Amino acid sequence: MKTVLFASLIILSFTSRLYSQTTTTTTTTTTTTQTTSLEKGIGFYDAHNYKDAIAEFNKAVRESPKEGKAYYYRGMSKMHDGQKGFCKDLEESMILGYSTSADIYYYGCDTHTNK
Repeated sequence: MKTVLFASLIILSFTSRLYSQTTTTTTTTTTTTQTTSLEKGIGFYDAHNYKDAIAEFNKAVRESPKEGKAYYYRGMSKMHDGQKGFCKDLEESMILGYSTSADIYYYGCDTHTNK
């Protein structure tokens, strides 16, 4: 009985590894290498290149107007670049479910500001 149980565990372990390798291969072949405007914008943001980041986030918003992450990073880029309108972007990101009201108020935004 112990031998049958042990053999079953070995076979199960082998098949699960085989399946996971097949799944990984399939996933890898379907991955695209194209960089999106959102990803490019985040790269510029991380490099503190806010003007180029804003340009990419503008594209990202046009491409996917319901993507809260694009509004959030565009707002943060505007804030760091000293531009007005960043609060509106942060509020839109909250409406779309990406950020919270705590994020918005932390940066001095409320519904009555022109920042």
